[in-house]
Amino acid sequence: MSAPMAFCPRCKKEVAFIKAGSACRCPLCGFQYEMQQAGRSERPIAPGVVSGIGIFLRFVLILAAIVMVFLGVAFLGCVALLKGH
Repeated sequence: MSAPMAFCPRCKKEVAFIKAGSACRCPLCGFQYEMQQAGRSERPIAPGVVSGIGIFLRFVLILAAIVMVFLGVAFLGCVALLKGH
């Protein structure tokens, strides 16, 4: 039975890596790497996707910014009216 061939980054050749436990070793140059089990994320979310909580928080922040601008304009309007008299 033939072992699958893979590219070795150190010696730049196609070799059949020798497996020893969780590590694999190149028979030509001795390059080693650890095998890891594929991990699964809890929630696969694509980059740039905003959750419902994120949308709500953005809405609240935008609303707060609009209220602050309105209050600033109202305060400056009152100051301008009182200063004119």
